[in-house]
Amino acid sequence: MSGTVRIDDLLQLLSIALIAGVIGRLVVQRLLTSYVPVVVYLLVVALQGAVPWLVDHGSLVYVRLYMLSEGACICVSAFVVLDMYGAVLRGLPGLASVGRSFVRWALLLSAALSISLLHFERLSSRPLVEFLLVERVVTTCLLGLIFLITGFLSYYPVELGRNTIIYTIGYAILFTARTAGLLLLNSEGSVWVDRLNLLFPLIDCACLALWAVMLTAEGQKAQVRFGHQWRREDEDKLLRQLESLNASLLRVAKK
Repeated sequence: MSGTVRIDDLLQLLSIALIAGVIGRLVVQRLLTSYVPVVVYLLVVALQGAVPWLVDHGSLVYVRLYMLSEGACICVSAFVVLDMYGAVLRGLPGLASVGRSFVRWALLLSAALSISLLHFERLSSRPLVEFLLVERVVTTCLLGLIFLITGFLSYYPVELGRNTIIYTIGYAILFTARTAGLLLLNSEGSVWVDRLNLLFPLIDCACLALWAVMLTAEGQKAQVRFGHQWRREDEDKLLRQLESLNASLLRVAKK
């Protein structure tokens, strides 16, 4: 076993320990029911991380378990993104409804695109190759949706719960790191690729550590502004525009 493999194993164990810490933190702070989608996601990630310790890496059973667990991760990730849209746009129900519809349609279109790529691309008949192609399209779509919601947070000076901001930004970074690691999965081993493949698990662990420390019962109630610091008159103008757009969408939805 090489030194790199040993570092990977240690990072995987640290990630599983931090996942347990995050869930324990949510239980202690009585926040578990507020973060059900991300808790399920973390449990699936932890189970997936334990697979290499239980099954031979080169076996057919390992490939099947990997595909099953990674497919579950993608599905749960979609629910996490929907939950993020609901949390960030809670005070703007018209925009929240449009955002959730947009997520659903984007996922359906990305799935359709994935299937069409499988039809037109002359790939190997190996199911793992086809699965990775589908996964990359769907995860890239989810990543784009996460960037949209973080862009909204960064631009508009809306007041949100401190936990909501920590949850959203942390998941955006964590999912970006996991997606980037997936895109580099089959890259030929260069020095930079090897270093990045070690960097992404470190980012995972940093985000999990942030959640384990910062998600608190007080943070669930505390309201803060995360967006760009505009002048007061510009902030008021942007907020009026948001409220007007939200009211218009609500009127359209009622017709």
